[in-house]
Amino acid sequence: MLPTARLGASTRPGVVIDLGCGVGTQGIWIAKETGALVLGTDRSTTAVRLARTNASLHGVLGHWY
Repeated sequence: MLPTARLGASTRPGVVIDLGCGVGTQGIWIAKETGALVLGTDRSTTAVRLARTNASLHGVLGHWY
């Protein structure tokens, strides 16, 4: 696990901001561990589409831009 993900999961945030989210892996993982809402952004529209799909598959609430 990456140090950023470990820190996010240990602090129990209400909202996770995932800049350069890619396909959403870290934000989704932290949200599953904490129940946080994810706000993810990436310049790749393909990555954002995949992040939305992955979040839905994992039952994670979020907004992806």
